[in-house]
Amino acid sequence: RAYVMDSASSDMQVIANSLITCISSCGVITCTTLAGINWRKTALVKIFGGQIRVTFSLSCMISIVATFISVICYRETPYNEINNKATVDTSSITTEADEIENLITDSKAGKASQQTDRSHGDAEIRYQSSENKSKVITSDEIRSWSSIRQTYYLAKTMPKELINLWITSALGWLSFGAFMMFYSNFVGASVYHGSPVAPKNSTAFINYRRGIRNGSWGLMGYTTVSAIYSLLAVQFVKYFDIRYMIGGGYLITCIAAAVMSLANEIVLVDIMAALQGFGFASIFNLPFTILASYHNYFIKEKKDERWTFREYGLDISIIFT
Repeated sequence: RAYVMDSASSDMQVIANSLITCISSCGVITCTTLAGINWRKTALVKIFGGQIRVTFSLSCMISIVATFISVICYRETPYNEINNKATVDTSSITTEADEIENLITDSKAGKASQQTDRSHGDAEIRYQSSENKSKVITSDEIRSWSSIRQTYYLAKTMPKELINLWITSALGWLSFGAFMMFYSNFVGASVYHGSPVAPKNSTAFINYRRGIRNGSWGLMGYTTVSAIYSLLAVQFVKYFDIRYMIGGGYLITCIAAAVMSLANEIVLVDIMAALQGFGFASIFNLPFTILASYHNYFIKEKKDERWTFREYGLDISIIFT
């Protein structure tokens, strides 16, 4: 996501953000569909050696091809090339400024004006060092650091607004992670009354495997809902407050999980699992839309020094972290 945001123009970031969620959901739909198909009745079982091996082998092949295509489809410009270009541009500007300065009778005034122009627009962070002397860190200096150091520094200096967004996103991912880890086991053990530790050819073990396979269709439903909702969210944010949309998505997720825990019918359980897609789209899409609005408001409009040195792609990485 950070990779795409850095390559997308500012007016396309919100749309690209929704498309990422939609395309990611399509990938999950593919994997859950592969898990829901009974491959034992196909010739692939003889090639790979079993239901699980067929599912994982096909998923692995698709993942490798998709990752390779996404890596080579866009060339990322390294920071050293950007810095070298900036150095050349600065040198040419300095030469022109020196020529103009020779024509100015008041050299002191000319030098003061030149220093003011050069310092204008440079994002700086000032803080007191241990010697109580003011130290300045510029945006160019931050860009020269390694990615790990940049991420650590930007995480350490997160503004209050970004901290609140990070906490909200972390809680959302916590609930989503719990659902993903326990849903398939819940269907196999509670709905189908199976057991993963039962003897291999026993009824309990067969029922558990049936539950895992049929539960995959519920996961496919939730990814389908999240894909559709993420695309519609681009239009919804024009009419509704994003905070209410996130809260609504979390509320639907909670109600669906409560109903699911009390249900014993696989159809109802799969429907409730599909409704989890609203929550998934909310935590996987909307926080980054809010983050984009923060960058636009605090950097472009308010010129807030807490935000002027921050980069959108790295802030996305921090939110995920």
